[in-house]
Amino acid sequence: MIALVGFIMIALIVVLLLKGKMSPIVVLALIPTVAALILGYNPKDVAGFIKEGIGTTTSNGILFIFSVIYFGVMSDTGMFDVIVNF
Repeated sequence: MIALVGFIMIALIVVLLLKGKMSPIVVLALIPTVAALILGYNPKDVAGFIKEGIGTTTSNGILFIFSVIYFGVMSDTGMFDVIVNF
């Protein structure tokens, strides 16, 4: 049952994102929450899942933001122009 709901959830997320019917943030937050509620978890459990997920991905998110800013500044200063022109 859990696997079936998981596959349906993934398919629904892909369809909604490809059709552009909803914002990606809304889709990626709402669909898994509804799926967890369908599986019988209460809102307190779902909030715990969200808290745990944010805790495990925060460091990667910070690294991603830093790298976007760093490479954006390096690109604006022309650091990569030599490599690209070569």
